[in-house]
Amino acid sequence: MKTTREHILSISFNLFMQKGYKDVTLNTIIKETGVSKGGFYHYFPSKESLFKEVIDRYFQSGLDTFFDNLPKNNLLIFIQKYIQNLKELLIQLKVHFGLDESLEGLSYYGMMLDVMRIFPEYNLKTEELYNKQIFTWSKIINEAKKSREIIPDIDSQDLAKLFAIINDGVAIKYITLGKTDRLIEETHNQFMTIYNMISTSKQKR
Repeated sequence: MKTTREHILSISFNLFMQKGYKDVTLNTIIKETGVSKGGFYHYFPSKESLFKEVIDRYFQSGLDTFFDNLPKNNLLIFIQKYIQNLKELLIQLKVHFGLDESLEGLSYYGMMLDVMRIFPEYNLKTEELYNKQIFTWSKIINEAKKSREIIPDIDSQDLAKLFAIINDGVAIKYITLGKTDRLIEETHNQFMTIYNMISTSKQKR
């Protein structure tokens, strides 16, 4: 059973998704959640603090830990586990964001723009996540080169950026269209196209 705090977060999340931060007033939140103004302020000092917690709860936490348990000694296994983690993350996003609908996907990106505008520190968080992504890909690519899993004559940093750009580009396209199942399939296909181009194995996967 949801606590009052969780109830406020859940309802407010849907409101922010549907209308955007600017058009959701405190009175709207109070009306839709059914709590009193005093009850609201018992949990949150302001609408802004509520919005920040919504982002931390439903968006940021999954991204912070995405790379933590990925294997680091085989690029192919890394890719396979990466795709599995992506599936699990999208399941969470479907639950919280309703990404089966294209308009919901657009709302998702609109909400992220609100975050960047209201909380500039999230720009730094986004950059940190990107740098972590490049670092992690570069590390596993270097290991794959050492073990001769892939051709050694390739720039690890450039290849890492290519994987990251493909992931981000495919995500933007298919989340916006509300086709998250295609997102998984297309990301996997593109990753494997690259892998088969650089693999030293004669039997391509």
